[in-house]
Amino acid sequence: MPDLGYEIEDFQYYTWRITGWSGLEKRTTSPEFEVGGWKWRILLFPFGNKNSDTVSVYLDFADPKGAPAGWHSCVQFALLLWNPEDPTSYVSNNAHHRFTAKEPDWGFTRFYTLHKLFAPLENRTRPLIENNACNITVFVRIIKDPTGVLWHDFKNEEIKAEESHLYLSIKIVTPQIFVQHQGFDLANFDDPLSVIPQFKVLKSETYRNFKCMAAKRFGCSVEQIRFWVLVIRQNKTVRPDTPINDNFFGMSMEEIHIKMAARQIELKLFLEMAKPINGKVLAF
Repeated sequence: MPDLGYEIEDFQYYTWRITGWSGLEKRTTSPEFEVGGWKWRILLFPFGNKNSDTVSVYLDFADPKGAPAGWHSCVQFALLLWNPEDPTSYVSNNAHHRFTAKEPDWGFTRFYTLHKLFAPLENRTRPLIENNACNITVFVRIIKDPTGVLWHDFKNEEIKAEESHLYLSIKIVTPQIFVQHQGFDLANFDDPLSVIPQFKVLKSETYRNFKCMAAKRFGCSVEQIRFWVLVIRQNKTVRPDTPINDNFFGMSMEEIHIKMAARQIELKLFLEMAKPINGKVLAF
């Protein structure tokens, strides 16, 4: 890693030994390891995150929920994917980031081209992944931040503050996500880089336009879908509460948010989809 000229508080490295690459989940994490007094892990999308032609790898802060208010950690790190039988066959990327509870992961969506993982690198005789196995090593430097504002993105905060007045964030749990999710709840909204589809729409956007936009995104007709508002119950579980009927077509998304989920910063919805019968869709 390049020398950034900052004082180093801690430095550690960790190697994740992976076997059975082809059988990995679409999203998987390494065992946790400690650096700078905090737990970290490697976050891997072996078949790509929001793409299908590259492997995606990130450094992930393991416990954003348990972090104290205002927590941050300035980190310089490098990620290496390499052949355990031939360490000279490797690829690497490095970066630095101010990790926070709201931005707990950072790394490389396009870490390396997928089809090249299984072919020998240039001037090498062995591939990165051989016998369905490889290693991923992360080198982590915790950088001292005596001012408390190192790598702080003030401009981005201003933009986010402005956008929060204009836009509404909407997360949608689809039937596919519900089927694939393992756990007591419908889905985990707090996982970093979640696969849950997200929309950012103008608060003034009508429900009619949003529903048309969502139908196009999910490749179905408007008549096939119905949205349910998801609410957090007293036992902390998330469940569908009330359907958004089509008589709300003329209402803005902000009006629906206030009317049906005012206590939530963002709107969380469950997508119910009707299957056509003999080529026809029965109305909800």
